[in-house]
Amino acid sequence: MIQITDMNGRRHYLHLDAIARVAQAGPNWHGIRAYVKTFDGKTIEAAESADEIQQAIQLARRPPHTNQTSLIAHITAFIASDALAISYQSLGEYRTALLRMLREAQTNTEGA
Repeated sequence: MIQITDMNGRRHYLHLDAIARVAQAGPNWHGIRAYVKTFDGKTIEAAESADEIQQAIQLARRPPHTNQTSLIAHITAFIASDALAISYQSLGEYRTALLRMLREAQTNTEGA
């Protein structure tokens, strides 16, 4: 699942198979950066750009990391994704998620 924030600040959690289409909004269109159309006919006016949503979809489709190299790649993609960063309610939540991943990487290194 991915998280998308609408223009009212509400978070929507969408299963990847529920997304029919993502379209980039025009420039300076009242803060709407993308339109997400779902298969049930609903449209979400998203605060994230179409590119950020596409990156979140690709990240969600990746298989779970199976080795240290893929774990580092997973953490790097997490940090690089603006869509994921803005999906957290606060900087503290984002920091907690990042620290959890780093602890997991450390545990995997020590267990290897």
